[in-house]
Formats: sequence, C-alpha cells, structure tokens
Amino acid sequence: MLDRVVTIKDAVITTIALTRNDLSLQQEDWSIIEEVLPLLLPFYEVTTEISAEKNVTLSKVIVMCKMIERILAKSSANHSKVQAVLEVLKKEMNARFQNINNILFAECTVLDPRFKKRGFKNADCFEKAVQGLRNKVGSGQIPHTNK
Repeated sequence: MLDRVVTIKDAVITTIALTRNDLSLQQEDWSIIEEVLPLLLPFYEVTTEISAEKNVTLSKVIVMCKMIERILAKSSANHSKVQAVLEVLKKEMNARFQNINNILFAECTVLDPRFKKRGFKNADCFEKAVQGLRNKVGSGQIPHTNK
C-alpha cells in the first residue's frame, strides 16, 4: 500500500493540501516511506506466495524465514527512524520464529523436493534432519495386512 502512496505522491500531496491543511507530509516523511519500502517488500512477497496456495506446506516456513532474515541482515538504513523499523523487524522475526529449528520443520523441508539442502542455514542442520528421518524410518514397523 505504501508503494502505491509513493507512486501517486503528487496527488496525495495535493489532496492533503486541499482537504486537510493541518496535516502535511514533509520531504523527510516521504524519504522515510521510500526507504522503508524495500524492507517491507519481502514480507509482502511471502504473504502473496502463501496466500496464493490453497494448502501451505510446513516446508516453506524455513525457506521463507531464511530469505527474509537474509534480506534484513543485508539491509541498512540512512535514517534513524528507518533503522528503528529495521531493528523491530529483525527482533520480531527472531521472536516469532524462534522455534524454526524444530526437527519437524527441518524434516518437512528435507522431504520437500523443491528445497532439500537449500532450506537450511548450515549443513549440520540438514544432516541432523536427515539422520532424524533415517532413525524414524529404520525403527518403523511395517504393518502386515491379511486380505
């Protein structure tokens, strides 16, 4: 939505000036909005991707979170308010997805042919998930059915 506001910036400025002259966006406000947009874009893309599917698979969680975290880690801000937004986004990602290294998430990612190793931060997490799956398969009993 903010990208649309930036796209029609002149119309927004004119409308605000005509209807609410007590409310105005300064050039600094516009530069903050424009600098925040790239930070919010990955969240929009993930939301769009997940919303497009009828059934979302658990295997996507690690991959999507990894993508967002990588983008946020590479991002920097020129303005202190944008830096504050960036820090809040990082903090909230860590808080909301602190259990992302759960073995169930990892096993689902390994089993998804779209992701395999690419869904992991390091080879150790991948190997741990593969070993967990091997243990589960190795200890499983195949039920016998008499027809």
